Amino acid sequence: MILVRTAENILDTFWYQIEKVVGSISAGLIESEKVNIWYTSDISDEAREIFRTLDIPLPKKVLETVSAEAAV
Repeated sequence: MILVRTAENILDTFWYQIEKVVGSISAGLIESEKVNIWYTSDISDEAREIFRTLDIPLPKKVLETVSAEAAV
């Protein structure tokens, strides 16, 4: 709860508004015969600003690649 209050104070907004913006970021999986790729959705400018203001690095576009054999 302390982290929530800290984020609210730094951003001067309420948690439900913060969660609405960053909650739109998701991870997806592309599967093929040779490789599986975990990736993040597009990040809105508003979410980027929240990450920047809180000094949190943005997630990478490609989170992980795994050979199809290793993913089984």
